[in-house]
Amino acid sequence: SLARMNKKDSWLFWWTLYLT
Repeated sequence: SLARMNKKDSWLFWWTLYLT
């Protein structure tokens, strides 16, 4: 559960950085 959430947070973080 924790790992999955961390992964989602990670891709979301990188995606946001990429969009900006």
